[in-house]
Amino acid sequence: MSVTSDHDVLVLGSGPGASVLAAVLARAGSDVLVVGEDTHPRHRPGETSTPLLSWLLRLLSARYDVPEFAHLAEYGTAREHVSRRVGAERSIGFAQDGHERRVALPRAATGAMLYRQDVDAHLFHTAALRGARVRQQVKVVKAEVAADRVQVTTARGETFSARFLVDASGRDSAALAALGAEVHELPEGNGPRTRAVHTHLIETGLPASEGTTHHLFDGGWLTLTPFTGSGVNPVTGVRFTVDADRFERDEEPEREFDTLLERVPVVRPGRIAPVQPWRSTGTQQYAREQRAGDRWFALGASAGFTDPFLAGELVHELQVVNALAWRLIDALAEDDLRGERFAEVVALDERLRTAHGALVADFLRTSADAARLEAFVERWELASFYATLRLRDAVVSLPGSDGPARAYEGLVPDEDLETLRRVTPPAFRSGVTALREPGRGLTAVGRLRAAARTSPSPDIRRLLLAATPDLVRGRL
Repeated sequence: MSVTSDHDVLVLGSGPGASVLAAVLARAGSDVLVVGEDTHPRHRPGETSTPLLSWLLRLLSARYDVPEFAHLAEYGTAREHVSRRVGAERSIGFAQDGHERRVALPRAATGAMLYRQDVDAHLFHTAALRGARVRQQVKVVKAEVAADRVQVTTARGETFSARFLVDASGRDSAALAALGAEVHELPEGNGPRTRAVHTHLIETGLPASEGTTHHLFDGGWLTLTPFTGSGVNPVTGVRFTVDADRFERDEEPEREFDTLLERVPVVRPGRIAPVQPWRSTGTQQYAREQRAGDRWFALGASAGFTDPFLAGELVHELQVVNALAWRLIDALAEDDLRGERFAEVVALDERLRTAHGALVADFLRTSADAARLEAFVERWELASFYATLRLRDAVVSLPGSDGPARAYEGLVPDEDLETLRRVTPPAFRSGVTALREPGRGLTAVGRLRAAARTSPSPDIRRLLLAATPDLVRGRL
């Protein structure tokens, strides 16, 4: 069979990870072809924005010289350069039994609540803008690895070859199945087992908020993502996440949504008008046994999936892209594309998956025990804060030094709440909280620095002192 076209890298899938990697590789001079089975725009879950995600986008932008990534790091730039339909993520809420705990986010660098139809299309178009060739509505049915090439065959009979294959097409990848990389669901007791019912709808009567809110009930939670604050987009994202071992799946997702809504009495919408099909998943968690081999790598949902809770899947995928991209650029230059060159990235993928699974499992346990909620929020807030400071450290070191960026590639937020409490001076925490409260005056830089100097950890002390100006400006 004749080859339709030959490339350096073939990327299967057109989601965020695939598009970001393709843009980076093309920007570096590689011949890249992106092949997607779907077409943009399209609806995808995972719309919450967090400071960790924003700084990761800034890092990818600065490290690989692709400014379009950073457009998504803040509401203002996303609204100007990407879409007026993004929302403003000013805080993230956790509500249970009539009590709501909201975590205020940086006031001068408000995150962009991700309207995924437009955000994913923006990243896909960025890949094309940076030189990648793109094909949509093309289904790959087979793949095989030869001595110096990977070949994939499409349902139309086309054959594409490349020196390296990155598959980000998802769980049902025919290419990875042909390469013998099988998928397995996580057994009961090995991490969380959740499933979801979700859609976008236009509604009346939902509680007003300045960002994503998670309403907990015994066995799950309802996530509301209101894009309505932009004044342009009337849509709210709604997603029930439930314990898959406790809640049987209903064949009618809308009926299941109505049944689950009875468990959240504080949410009583008026008219509900879905603008996307109702979707119901089976058990969401799975992982692929083998995630890399000679001349191929499984990325994002092709490698596995946990849950989009708190932007976890998107942060995970982009962290893997950040670690993979420069290694793949070097491997192409040296013509050494053995699977072992990417072993550290596979290990990072596993660590990130384990950490996010633990976070989701802890939140699921919190749904049955209201006393745990405050401890969960405190741990997540502190762990995310320090992960964000480290990413900021990497960003401000560029372009002069790539050392911090490499050092933090293995970054997994610390879940040890007691350690985080011990290294964080109480006066520093209260100062940061005051900075994020509306109507409060600025905490003096000197006062915040004085508090930072009392941390018993030299590394934490350095990070806090370096970040103090951005904290006072409201960028952290």
